[in-house]
Amino acid sequence: MIFLSGQHANSNVSDKENIYLKHLNLSANGIGPKKGCTDLAYALRNNVTLETLDLRDNRINPEGSVLLSKGFYVNSTLTCLRMSRNPMQTAGCYAILTGILKNPNCGLLELDVQDIIVNQDFLDLQDSARIKLPNLCVRYGQTTTDKIRVLSPSFKRSEYSPKEILIIMGRSTKQSLADLLRPLDIAGNKIVTRQVFVKILNIYMMKLGIQFTEEQMKVLMQELDPKNQEEVNFTDFEL
Repeated sequence: MIFLSGQHANSNVSDKENIYLKHLNLSANGIGPKKGCTDLAYALRNNVTLETLDLRDNRINPEGSVLLSKGFYVNSTLTCLRMSRNPMQTAGCYAILTGILKNPNCGLLELDVQDIIVNQDFLDLQDSARIKLPNLCVRYGQTTTDKIRVLSPSFKRSEYSPKEILIIMGRSTKQSLADLLRPLDIAGNKIVTRQVFVKILNIYMMKLGIQFTEEQMKVLMQELDPKNQEEVNFTDFEL
């Protein structure tokens, strides 16, 4: 792994001489606002080995993100892209994810845009991404903890079901899903409608900075509401 964090590497770190790299850390190198993004996009289009790219804290703005996104149109080897704490705004995050979705051979498993405020447009695009790239985990909003990170879909630990992941997350963070559902349990029998459960679940996972794949959501709801009665008992999610 080449580590150049904080060394203010210029554009030549991304030229074709580095096509054999697998892991490249360029965090805090002043690549943005946009000056180094074009060169980096060119390198990504021509690279066939890079798997992890760390671009955190590079002052990349929305315009720079658009330029950089072109590098993801054809790259098929990258599995992890970290871009948190860049002033990309929603427009920049949207451009990056759009570039990723334009690639029919994309192998990305993790896109980290944490600590960047995004709006509903980006969240809608993320919904599309979950269908087209079910193995992709998009991280946004508040930074997640290491305990949650190891349980995220991008690390797919088959020994845990989606329900078990939620229970373990609640214990690890001391923030239970049941705490959010309880105020909506009018009858006091620890049962809410399926629609309410899904809505609160999305808020809960967003708060913790994780996402389930489409398949994981199906498995979860089949377990919680096997007879399709449109009701979910949340007793198991209490601490």
